[in-house]
Amino acid sequence: MKRARPALSAHAALALSTVALVTSGLLTAACSSDKLATSNPDSTPSPASEDASVRPGTDAGVAPVDANAAPDTAAPACAVVPVTVCPDSGVPTYSDVAPIFQNRCNGCHLGLDGGPWPLDDYEPIADWQGEVRASFLNCSMPPADSGVTVPESETQTVLTWIKCGLPK
Repeated sequence: MKRARPALSAHAALALSTVALVTSGLLTAACSSDKLATSNPDSTPSPASEDASVRPGTDAGVAPVDANAAPDTAAPACAVVPVTVCPDSGVPTYSDVAPIFQNRCNGCHLGLDGGPWPLDDYEPIADWQGEVRASFLNCSMPPADSGVTVPESETQTVLTWIKCGLPK
């Protein structure tokens, strides 16, 4: 059963706008987790939409990469390869990706008062899959100044899991 999603606070809307700017390439600086915290400790932001842009395997919200463009020397290199096909076998399940979220995301995304939306259970991750996917593809999360890195193999595991429909 899906949890009801509270209304989006003004601060959370700003955070989502920042993610959209990062995704589109208009903003390249990584946001620290304290900048993404909600201003109202009683509210938790909700995903921006439930339309096709957040369905598994879509590329909506992810800026296309121009192979001929000059590299941006101000931002760290982001060479994540999008998963385009769900494999016939070896599809990751939630039990495969849960430790990745626990070890790489839950330092900030625990759903604590004043913190960013939770990524500590299947439902909130599924609810935020579009943003999670975009953040992995554009290397905006974890923030560069967090001291946390996600190995390529874990990134590909999460992206494959999302592409294959978030199997439990």
